[in-house]
Amino acid sequence: MQRTLHHAVAALLLACAATAAQAAPFAIQQSGSIAFTQLPGVNVGDGYTVTLIFDNGGTSAASQTWSTAHLTCALWTVDGGGPIAYTHPISPSVNNFVANGSATTGANGALTGLYTFVLGATPAGQFAQTGTTALVPIVEWSINGANPVFMDSSGTGNLLRELSATGGGVSVAPAAWTAPQRVTGPCDPAPYTAPPVPNATPVPTLGHGALALLTCALGVAGFTRRRQRG
Repeated sequence: MQRTLHHAVAALLLACAATAAQAAPFAIQQSGSIAFTQLPGVNVGDGYTVTLIFDNGGTSAASQTWSTAHLTCALWTVDGGGPIAYTHPISPSVNNFVANGSATTGANGALTGLYTFVLGATPAGQFAQTGTTALVPIVEWSINGANPVFMDSSGTGNLLRELSATGGGVSVAPAAWTAPQRVTGPCDPAPYTAPPVPNATPVPTLGHGALALLTCALGVAGFTRRRQRG
């Protein structure tokens, strides 16, 4: 009887811990420099950063697999005359990218595998941009270890402006990317941080996770008392 009670309590505590943990998107980044450019405001030698964000419903970067279905966003930033920032939300309902493979991590959270390629082609209205260089209606980008890595086109075949990266393109080697880091949102690469602590000394309160754990703990205590009385 006592052993059964302990097992039931342990199961409830595990369920509580799972409830308190919150799923989050994670991001990886690679930085490099521009080797060739046709975009105004971008110069050879300017730096670029490409970010991929994905979300598989997990709460940790350790021992994870993110398939192509888990990709939520691709972001490019070029430190030219802006800087120029391009944001491409990836949605299963919009057929504007193709990819293959999976991103995987080991027990320490470091990348052990990566997509073999991720390619995007986005018409106007499906991407956002900031910066001084206007991108024309169709933007294409490539993460496949080959150049060019970024281009825009009118779609008529008579206008094509390219960017190429040093080293032969954006590498798909896991070692070329940062380890996955938890970020704020599915298309927001800002690092996730806990809510700021106010300057004034507040009445002690509990966050959502702590409240969930407290609620579960109270439930476990009640459950234990009922089982003991029975």
